[in-house]
Formats: sequence, structure tokens, C-alpha cells
Amino acid sequence: MAIVVWIPQLRERSRMPFSANRAADGGSVWLSALAWQVTLFLGLQSFLFYNTIAWLAEVMVSRHVGLAAAG
Repeated sequence: MAIVVWIPQLRERSRMPFSANRAADGGSVWLSALAWQVTLFLGLQSFLFYNTIAWLAEVMVSRHVGLAAAG
């Protein structure tokens, strides 16, 4: 479904001259400090969430909660 939504946008963008594409982008994303900050923040948030989910059942079992309830 997402491809159906993106195809018209890709066609429209390919018609624009290169300079207009470059101006709309604001430069390379690899050189953007904000992009790296967002990437770092979201990566850390995901890391903490998945670690919590991975260890939560084991912590609950150590607190004498049944395996079925902890899972």
C-alpha cells in the first residue's frame, strides 16, 4: 500500500530540476547534526525498551511470579 502512495511523489520529484531538489533537501542528511541527534535518541530509546522487555520476565520470575504470568 505504501508504494501506491509514494509512486506519485517520486514521479513529481524526478521532474524537478536538480537545484530545486537540493534546495528542498537542505543538504546532505549525513552532515546534519539534528539527524544524528534524532538517530542517537531513537536508537537509545529502542535499546532501553528492548532490554527492559527482554529482562522483565526474568526479573519477575526472580520475584516469585509464575512463569506463565511473567511471560
